[in-house]
Amino acid sequence: AVFPWCYGAAFALLLSRAGGVLFAAGSRWRRVNLLPLVTLLADSVENACLYGMLTGYPDFADSIATLGGYATTLKHLTLLVAVGLMGTGGGVGLRGRLRRGG
Repeated sequence: AVFPWCYGAAFALLLSRAGGVLFAAGSRWRRVNLLPLVTLLADSVENACLYGMLTGYPDFADSIATLGGYATTLKHLTLLVAVGLMGTGGGVGLRGRLRRGG
């Protein structure tokens, strides 16, 4: 699956930009751009669990379903935080540009 890698890279780049606006130089919080890598990993685990359940049908493995559910939750939480930070960084950056007149 190529899509998770594409959005993971795009979100990492956007969060790098947002982190530069939101956090001071040298701050540990600037590493927030690694958050999409957690999202990517969770998405890959979710996909692997789904594949495992589909190939094992009609047998059902509770552990695979549970792991897939946790991976889905982690993916959505990290995605929510990432998109929120991108929006906040974009808003703060835009506000600064408008105040400077350019």
